[in-house]
Amino acid sequence: MTTITKSATTKDQEKFLVNKLLERAYIKLVMDAVCEDLTMKEGAGDTAYFVRYKRMNVQVEALTEGVTPTDSNSIELEEVTVTLDQWGDYLMLTDVVMLTTKHPLLQQAQILLADNAARVMDREITMVLLAGTNIQYFDGNVLTRDAITSDMIMNSDVVAKAAINLTMGGASPIGGMRQDAKKNKDQNYLNSLEYIAICGPHIKFELLRPSVNLGTFIQNNVYNQKGSGVTMGAVGKYMGCLWIETNFIPVFTLFGNKTVAAAEGATVGGLTGVTLDVNAAGGALTVSTTYYWKVVRRNKIRGFPENVSIAHSTATGGADTRMAFTFDSNYYYDLYFGTAAADASLKLVGVGYTNETVNVDAASTSALTAPANIRAQNDADPSAIHIVFICGEGSVAWAGFYKTRFMVSPAGATNVDPLEQRRSVGFKFFGKAVIKNNDFMLRVELASTYAAAFA
Repeated sequence: MTTITKSATTKDQEKFLVNKLLERAYIKLVMDAVCEDLTMKEGAGDTAYFVRYKRMNVQVEALTEGVTPTDSNSIELEEVTVTLDQWGDYLMLTDVVMLTTKHPLLQQAQILLADNAARVMDREITMVLLAGTNIQYFDGNVLTRDAITSDMIMNSDVVAKAAINLTMGGASPIGGMRQDAKKNKDQNYLNSLEYIAICGPHIKFELLRPSVNLGTFIQNNVYNQKGSGVTMGAVGKYMGCLWIETNFIPVFTLFGNKTVAAAEGATVGGLTGVTLDVNAAGGALTVSTTYYWKVVRRNKIRGFPENVSIAHSTATGGADTRMAFTFDSNYYYDLYFGTAAADASLKLVGVGYTNETVNVDAASTSALTAPANIRAQNDADPSAIHIVFICGEGSVAWAGFYKTRFMVSPAGATNVDPLEQRRSVGFKFFGKAVIKNNDFMLRVELASTYAAAFA
């Protein structure tokens, strides 16, 4: 007996499409809120200049009566510069797709691009902060990222030493202790009279454990009286910091295995989605020579270079002069290549490879070097390295000609589209974040007891 199933009658079924769209994952973007906004005038070039009159040295010898000192003091200026970047993206929609799609596609395109623009700007601010030179690994008792072990998790000493670091560096809390402090009309984080600490949920929940804060963490709903203006992401106050939660912050994890030597082939070095071919055709690599390389994988929604391989080594053959790396389409990949294993020796070949083959014909001469990886050869490896950014007054700014602009091509026939078959939607922004003073902001790196990874 034959049983008739629904697969046999699919062509005779009326489709029912629900009016309400499925929700996308919620992303908390907070980095822009801690930046001082500085708008440049047109015609000012693409570089912003910040000038600081440095403090004069103090005198350590008393004056001799009637004698003018031979060495007078001097004025010294310090300059910080930032070169702006322009970012943008667009969609091209045909008249057919707009007419045949149930949900208003032009509106959805604008929403998607607005979300895209916000993530790009937030990521670029984060990338600038990651390049800051004031860094505390755990509680300061280790000096590099790869020295962090799984037991180096958040505790009160970590926060205390970070606050001491900032205070001794001359950083004041955000919002009014300095005479030149910015008055924020919108009443946001920038008038909290605290340092601003930005962290992911793993660190937030470490802080909320009584064993860490001894019950002194003041929850947001306790101190946030009506009109205080503390907005999205604020968790609470602890040890002189207003803690802001985001789920859009790098979480550094190991990509691939820990075996240094890697033979050519698919999933080379345990790197899923990466294939290496030592190819005899073309190139200028030295024959029978060991070269080193590192691959960084980026989630396409997040864009952070957070999944980092160790430095692998592969030897060329007797006649081989090229290495060809093939990357799948599931992620973006950054490739670093060099003649030694140290990160400083691994130079950037390129960023954002996806669904393509990259031929390395010679050692890269880029000035950009590979990012540090997490602890590579220890049973006490953490599953991830987490980041906390702690900002004081005058630490970070956004300099640019304009924030995000959105463009929609007008309806109607034009010379380039005489039959009115296309509409374009796009965004662009022109600017860049800058650390005005490295002593006024601090990056803390540490492990967490909570499982973490963004794949």
